[in-house]
Amino acid sequence: MAHTSSTNFDMIDLEIQKFYNSVKDPNWPVINNYFDFINLPKHIQEECNNQHHFQQRKSQIVDSNFWINSYQTVYQYKNLVYLPVAKCACTYYMEFFTSMGWKNVCLNEINLDTVTIFGTIRHPIERFIKGMTQYIYHRDDPNHVLPEVIIADFHSIPYHLTYGKLLQKVNWIPMDILTDDQIKICLMKLFNKFDFNIQIPLNDERKNSSHVYPEKRILEDRVRKSYFENKKRLFELHNLYAEDLKFFYNLLDTFDPDWQHIIN
Repeated sequence: MAHTSSTNFDMIDLEIQKFYNSVKDPNWPVINNYFDFINLPKHIQEECNNQHHFQQRKSQIVDSNFWINSYQTVYQYKNLVYLPVAKCACTYYMEFFTSMGWKNVCLNEINLDTVTIFGTIRHPIERFIKGMTQYIYHRDDPNHVLPEVIIADFHSIPYHLTYGKLLQKVNWIPMDILTDDQIKICLMKLFNKFDFNIQIPLNDERKNSSHVYPEKRILEDRVRKSYFENKKRLFELHNLYAEDLKFFYNLLDTFDPDWQHIIN
């Protein structure tokens, strides 16, 4: 297939460009994007493909699971791995496991077949509301509600986009149906299954709790109302989070706080 030369200098594929620059001969032309690459002389393309494995790198670039494993950090103790999820008590548990000496590592450093991954997670739309509340709360005008926004920052990215296939490999605890202490007891039961006597303090309050910041709770109620009373926004939320809801409903159907079945 014949291709015309690229004239769109604003179109930049950074990872394609980075790979090409790492292997290019000084005499090769400059490229900005994939369109430029497929317009290179045939011998340059062949060298990139055959000697430098460009097609393999391209397959990584377009694989969301490759990127998930590359940037996702977790906390590991022996064969136990905690996967933190924003707006799901992650600050509390990251600090706790760090204090216990758990290692903070990147997911791609771990052989997932040799560990048990666990985490806490909440209803996806409930998490969206809490995430949007935090986004607004830390802006210059915390009283401003943004009903037009669906994804504001990493707090509101759907689970299935954030975790991909990893979502099905984690022993999740649905936070919405348990108290804070029940979650901790559930975690300790999981640890006991592996003969680890790890004690998590009961009756202590998380730093980001709405009881600590009552003004945040008031804002959360306003955010919830602004989205739930807007039929178009509510439709868009369910469209965006449909896969998350399917995952979460299945979790509620199958969750066992006594861990008769553990995902390994």
